[in-house]
Amino acid sequence: EVTFNVAALVGDVQYGETLATSAQIEITETGNYMIIADIATTMRAYVVEAPGTGGDAGGDEGGLTEVDTFEELVDAMQHGGEIRLIGDIDMGANEFDLNGGVEITLDLNGYNITATSNYPFDIYDAKLTVVGEGSIKTTGYDVFYLNNSSSVLIVEGGSFEADEAAVYASEGKATLNGGIYHDPVLSFASDLTITGGAYSTDPSEYLAEGCVAELDEESGYYVVTEKTTSDEGGDEPETPDVTELGENQWRIV
Repeated sequence: EVTFNVAALVGDVQYGETLATSAQIEITETGNYMIIADIATTMRAYVVEAPGTGGDAGGDEGGLTEVDTFEELVDAMQHGGEIRLIGDIDMGANEFDLNGGVEITLDLNGYNITATSNYPFDIYDAKLTVVGEGSIKTTGYDVFYLNNSSSVLIVEGGSFEADEAAVYASEGKATLNGGIYHDPVLSFASDLTITGGAYSTDPSEYLAEGCVAELDEESGYYVVTEKTTSDEGGDEPETPDVTELGENQWRIV
């Protein structure tokens, strides 16, 4: 058995967990990280910190790091700080288990992240802020999964699509100030607040005080804006247009 610092994962693995390895494992080195696949039993793949590296690849800790490959994104996520996409990234079946109090600002910068995993961004003990145009799409359950009281998600922009929910918050705090959500946003024991964005389902139960959700007849999406004095009488408030950019991508104009 060998203990790895798990950076991204497929399967139920936590940071620092001891992984039982078989005689049939496949190791692929990617800079300061290795991808380990147990081909004898579970067929699960783990992206782990290579021994002796300390994970010191990529940009300065807490600074700006530009990435256009999955391996670079893995490394940047470990350091925290601002991460800016400069190309589309396919995560495959990997998941980011964000832990250790890391704080990340992810600038989509007009590019797209695709995945097939159930929870591409599993926020446990971390703060993730998503800004910029671009998209994150998975064929799995949810794009963002908050499952701890220390989970924090802030979304300022982007387009999000999953099989079940764009945001699934069972605990923690999520603030959605913008973005396009092609699937429901769900909250149970979490603090979920919506101040802006466009939603495929009515988000009214999560609206911040002073905000309204109005159905845009052309797109079929609910657009959230601040309530104006005209909402209480007089002229109707101007509703932003939701303009189609392409497949599963929208922008509020």
